[in-house]
Amino acid sequence: MTSGTRTISRSRLFKVDLLALGALYQLHLAFDLLKHHRDISLTMATIPAEDSATYDMICTADTVGTFQIESRAQMSMLPRLKPRTFYDLVVEVSLVRPGPDLRWHVHPYLRPRTRPSSR
Repeated sequence: MTSGTRTISRSRLFKVDLLALGALYQLHLAFDLLKHHRDISLTMATIPAEDSATYDMICTADTVGTFQIESRAQMSMLPRLKPRTFYDLVVEVSLVRPGPDLRWHVHPYLRPRTRPSSR
């Protein structure tokens, strides 16, 4: 727990992640635009989880402005990993994001994905 979190806890204030609220509001606006301009009704619960056109874009590292997969390190991994499911993205972000030095996991994970015969 950080000192700021302890201070909030002691003062019995409700902590809110304002960045997440802003992102949710932007999604709300995007849903409104889709409905207005394309007559497509979506909600958080109905966003297609495995949209092939989205994964095609991600595989080419066309991800500038895409939360969690927009850094240079993430973008360099995407064409090698070729994610096709949300779980693939979870693994990719976990392998690349800053934190414990787990780079030695990356190549063994990628090897069977780039050469299926080596499984």
